[in-house]
Amino acid sequence: MRLLIDTSGVQFRVCGAAKPRPDFKDKDRQATTRDGEPIWTVRLDAIEPDRETKETIWVEVAGEQPRPITCVTAEA
Repeated sequence: MRLLIDTSGVQFRVCGAAKPRPDFKDKDRQATTRDGEPIWTVRLDAIEPDRETKETIWVEVAGEQPRPITCVTAEA
């Protein structure tokens, strides 16, 4: 299922290196998509400047290992 989420006015900041997501059945292996792409877990800070709030969320991305980043902010 895909949900439409309004992220206008929210800034996202990557704060941490991507980590391999463990496979559901075999925790010693990295999870992959149906196409065989590895899945990575990345920590983001979701910041709402107007409300002066911040929440940490974890997202999963598939493909090549994301490059290490030091806290980069992106506006949605």
